[in-house]
Amino acid sequence: MRKPGKLKDPRRKRPPLVTPEDLAKKDYHYEKRLRQGLKQAVKFELRKIARRAKGGDGAEGSDKVAEEIEAARGADVDAVCARLRAEVVAPPGAGEEGGPATTAGRDGAGAPQGDGTMVDRIARHKCVRDAVSEWKAARGKLLKQMALQQKRQRDEEAAAEARRGEDPEAEKRERREAKKRAKAAAAAAAGSPQKDQVKKKQPQKKRMGQRARRLMAEKMYGWEANHLQVKVSEDHPYWKNASREHKEEFEAKADAGKGGEGARRVKPASAQPAEENLHPSWQAKKLAKKKMVPAGSSGKKIVFD
Repeated sequence: MRKPGKLKDPRRKRPPLVTPEDLAKKDYHYEKRLRQGLKQAVKFELRKIARRAKGGDGAEGSDKVAEEIEAARGADVDAVCARLRAEVVAPPGAGEEGGPATTAGRDGAGAPQGDGTMVDRIARHKCVRDAVSEWKAARGKLLKQMALQQKRQRDEEAAAEARRGEDPEAEKRERREAKKRAKAAAAAAAGSPQKDQVKKKQPQKKRMGQRARRLMAEKMYGWEANHLQVKVSEDHPYWKNASREHKEEFEAKADAGKGGEGARRVKPASAQPAEENLHPSWQAKKLAKKKMVPAGSSGKKIVFD
């Protein structure tokens, strides 16, 4: 039973075109991984021989261990890699189904040099076998896609030939479609996005902050700036947090009429609190200050003989 959700599009999208260059890139990538696996297998083999040498006794055992170590160190990793690569790229009995061989320049790499037993032991390590199996799977997938592409191309050519015999305009349409397919293939191979997919970067908006905009408005319009003309209510946070001078300035400007802009703003005198309303600590300080002042002089001049 189908799960609820969006309906699938009956028109299946075609997989991307696979070219021989893609196959060559894939072979190069997996050959690099195989060479790394072979080097790792040589290290594992040397460790195994060293562990076996610790438990061995006698001169014959030590000579055999030395020969194995020398054979492991002298194993030609590149030659083993070339042999395994030939098995993957052109397996025996595959014929043309093995795909285009990409072993150009490797004719000089013959059979692996060194002890054959040691080479086989290195090639049987798990890291090497995993690298070979992954390479075969990836290469087989690409070859299958290439075979499907070739079959689809042959079918399209046969259908086009059949349409040309029925419709004289079919040949022109086929040419236009062939040009579109060639452009799409070239764009996919180059890895460049289509013109429709490229979005122009919009310029960044650099807007001044509120404080900078208000300062500019005050320079241009003075007291006629909008943010100075707005009468806020007494419950508004701006009015509550405003200082006494700002409130008096605002009220004096509002009461001055047209001449208010040039009117004098008189700072109110600070009211001195009465002595009876002073805080006890202030009263004590005032009394101490009076006591410190010396008494008034009598006006007589003292002369010392």
